[in-house]
Amino acid sequence: MKRIIGIIIIILLFSGKIVYPLTADNIEIANDRDYFGKIHWLLSESKKSIYLLMFSAHYYDRYLDSPTNILLRDLANAKKRGVDVKVVLEQEPEEREGIFGKKKIQPDHQGAVKAFLDRNNIPCVMDNPLVTLHAKVIIVDGLYTVIGSTNWSYSAMEKNKETAVIIESPETADCYQKYFDRLFTGGE
Repeated sequence: MKRIIGIIIIILLFSGKIVYPLTADNIEIANDRDYFGKIHWLLSESKKSIYLLMFSAHYYDRYLDSPTNILLRDLANAKKRGVDVKVVLEQEPEEREGIFGKKKIQPDHQGAVKAFLDRNNIPCVMDNPLVTLHAKVIIVDGLYTVIGSTNWSYSAMEKNKETAVIIESPETADCYQKYFDRLFTGGE
């Protein structure tokens, strides 16, 4: 066992990466249908900031009271309360190369989400279409970080098996804040 720990330490030392544990005051699980209620509450109670990285977000014109529309309205309401709200969304290329040649990507809901955010004066950046932003991260008030598999879509909120954690930790929030800032300003 000591030998394995020693090997791990040597690998970490020579990898050039700084690895260190982060502390958390509280970690809450948000699986499946629990995600919506917990995130809705967190966004509604925000005081200073909400920063969202999202692979797939949908706005439904025909279903105004869908869970994802409610979460988007939570962002707009927070902005109206004076909370600093910023978003980075995935932007798919118009065409994708596949094993059978180029395939036209059908427009999805990202444009509708971007339009909603623009109407509500929420800064939103679409990521580089040549790199996939697959993250699903929310940073709230520099204290809470939500990380998980849940996209803001009907399937994720109502049907899929999804999981997320809500981490109460200024240190974790700071690490993800730096990551968010890099993506928001166009860094890779």
